[in-house]
Amino acid sequence: MTTSPERAIDKPLTSSSIWTADFIKLTIVTTLLRICTQVHITSMPLFFLHLGGSHALAGLSMTFFTLAALLTRPLIGITLDTYGRKPILLWGVVVYTITTMLYGFVAFIPALIFLRIMHGISFSASSTATSTMATDILPENKMTQGSHILDSSER
Repeated sequence: MTTSPERAIDKPLTSSSIWTADFIKLTIVTTLLRICTQVHITSMPLFFLHLGGSHALAGLSMTFFTLAALLTRPLIGITLDTYGRKPILLWGVVVYTITTMLYGFVAFIPALIFLRIMHGISFSASSTATSTMATDILPENKMTQGSHILDSSER
């Protein structure tokens, strides 16, 4: 007795889980960094005002961060391919953590602006690295689902 050939539609998709140890670690890192970023978004203008900055400068506090992140992102993408994902992620997380801790020691506006710029660059490095690493480790047939989960940890 012969069997009929398998049809592609009858074959189940290869179902590999997105919930690997690496993906869980990336999700945790992304979530913690984004919580910190959200706290800074709401508190940083008040900190600028507390240090004697004008309302306009307080409003620009997020602009320094955003422009630094935006302008360095293409360079970060190149360095991810040149030096690897993990070193750039580690650098981004370390600088992000250091700049966060240094806010408590800042007593004048120019230093705060410098920290906001460094914070933006390190945010760019860490967020670009986590997204890139996720696409490296997610199974192709679960890429959309995994990307959405990682993106939702950023909000």
